[in-house]
Amino acid sequence: MRCRRRAAICTSRRHLQDLSDPDHRRREGFIIRGAGQASTQIVPTPALAGATVVKFINCRDGVVEHLRIPGQGPADAPSAAIEFHRAALGGFAPTNMQVRNVLLGSDSSASLVNGIRFTAALDANNAKPFSRTSR
Repeated sequence: MRCRRRAAICTSRRHLQDLSDPDHRRREGFIIRGAGQASTQIVPTPALAGATVVKFINCRDGVVEHLRIPGQGPADAPSAAIEFHRAALGGFAPTNMQVRNVLLGSDSSASLVNGIRFTAALDANNAKPFSRTSR
């Protein structure tokens, strides 16, 4: 079963891959729901050092809930656990995105550079990206 464009509830790895498919980058009204912080984890590998673990491009009105995204050691820390990004041409602005009951990072204080990051294309309307560090 593939995630639908509206009101998709994604709970499996296959469904998450469907959301990342380039044909599905304009998403709205979706839910990514884990079974709890201790049961569902999206674990980054050292290959994600300096990159985002979960990145939403041109998405709005979505929910990420009931899961954990641990980090790595300081040398391999991802740039963000979750990133909401608006591409330069077209697409939704990342509005009404909800992150609920999600544990970000590990015991190490430098396991992630940013918890949740909002970025936009550098164009006339979006001059600077904004980041919020979760501490």
